[in-house]
Amino acid sequence: MIPIDLSDKVAVITGGSGALGRVMVRTLAEAGASDAHYWRKVPMQRRGTAQEIANTVLFLASDLASYITGAYIPVCGGNVMPTI
Repeated sequence: MIPIDLSDKVAVITGGSGALGRVMVRTLAEAGASDAHYWRKVPMQRRGTAQEIANTVLFLASDLASYITGAYIPVCGGNVMPTI
Protein backbone atom coordinates (compact mmCIF):
# COMPACT_ATOMS: atom_id res chain seq x y z
CA MET A 1 0.00 0.00 0.00
CA ILE A 2 1.36 3.38 -0.98
CA PRO A 3 0.77 5.11 2.41
CA ILE A 4 2.75 2.35 4.16
CA ASP A 5 5.48 2.08 1.53
CA LEU A 6 6.11 5.84 1.44
CA SER A 7 5.21 6.81 5.02
CA ASP A 8 8.71 7.97 5.91
CA LYS A 9 8.95 10.13 2.77
CA VAL A 10 5.54 11.52 1.86
CA ALA A 11 1.96 11.69 3.08
CA VAL A 12 -0.54 9.99 0.79
CA ILE A 13 -3.99 11.54 1.03
CA THR A 14 -6.95 11.39 -1.30
CA GLY A 15 -9.85 13.75 -1.31
CA GLY A 16 -13.19 14.22 -2.84
CA SER A 17 -15.22 17.32 -3.40
CA GLY A 18 -18.94 17.75 -3.52
CA ALA A 19 -20.71 19.40 -6.42
CA LEU A 20 -18.65 22.46 -7.26
CA GLY A 21 -18.63 24.89 -10.09
CA ARG A 22 -20.68 25.36 -13.20
CA VAL A 23 -20.00 22.00 -14.87
CA MET A 24 -21.29 19.88 -11.98
CA VAL A 25 -24.30 22.13 -11.42
CA ARG A 26 -25.06 22.10 -15.16
CA THR A 27 -24.84 18.28 -15.12
CA LEU A 28 -27.32 18.17 -12.23
CA ALA A 29 -29.67 20.48 -14.12
CA GLU A 30 -29.43 18.37 -17.27
CA ALA A 31 -30.33 15.32 -15.19
CA GLY A 32 -33.47 17.13 -14.06
CA ALA A 33 -32.38 17.91 -10.51
CA SER A 34 -33.36 21.34 -9.31
CA ASP A 35 -30.59 23.31 -7.64
CA ALA A 36 -32.66 24.01 -4.52
CA HIS A 37 -33.78 20.39 -4.19
CA TYR A 38 -30.20 19.09 -4.39
CA TRP A 39 -28.74 21.58 -1.88
CA ARG A 40 -31.47 20.91 0.70
CA LYS A 41 -30.10 17.36 0.93
CA VAL A 42 -26.54 18.53 1.66
CA PRO A 43 -26.10 19.10 5.43
CA MET A 44 -24.47 22.52 4.90
CA GLN A 45 -27.23 23.35 2.38
CA ARG A 46 -24.99 25.18 -0.06
CA ARG A 47 -22.51 24.64 -2.83
CA GLY A 48 -18.85 24.49 -1.87
CA THR A 49 -16.32 26.84 -3.36
CA ALA A 50 -13.03 26.29 -5.11
CA GLN A 51 -11.44 28.33 -2.31
CA GLU A 52 -12.66 25.80 0.26
CA ILE A 53 -11.00 22.99 -1.70
CA ALA A 54 -7.82 25.06 -1.99
CA ASN A 55 -7.86 25.74 1.77
CA THR A 56 -8.04 22.00 2.45
CA VAL A 57 -5.14 21.30 0.09
CA LEU A 58 -3.08 24.07 1.71
CA PHE A 59 -3.78 22.65 5.17
CA LEU A 60 -2.81 19.13 4.08
CA ALA A 61 0.40 20.46 2.53
CA SER A 62 1.31 22.32 5.72
CA ASP A 63 3.18 21.14 8.81
CA LEU A 64 -0.15 21.23 10.66
CA ALA A 65 -1.08 18.00 8.86
CA SER A 66 2.26 16.26 9.41
CA TYR A 67 0.70 13.17 11.04
CA ILE A 68 -2.00 12.63 8.41
CA THR A 69 -1.42 9.91 5.82
CA GLY A 70 -3.46 7.16 4.20
CA ALA A 71 -6.63 9.19 4.63
CA TYR A 72 -9.58 10.15 2.46
CA ILE A 73 -10.67 13.71 3.17
CA PRO A 74 -14.13 14.57 1.84
CA VAL A 75 -14.72 18.29 1.26
CA CYS A 76 -18.39 18.10 0.46
CA GLY A 77 -20.45 19.98 3.04
CA GLY A 78 -21.32 16.69 4.73
CA ASN A 79 -22.88 15.18 1.62
CA VAL A 80 -21.15 11.80 2.08
CA MET A 81 -21.73 11.48 5.84
CA PRO A 82 -24.29 8.68 5.50
CA THR A 83 -21.78 6.61 3.51
CA ILE A 84 -18.75 6.92 5.79
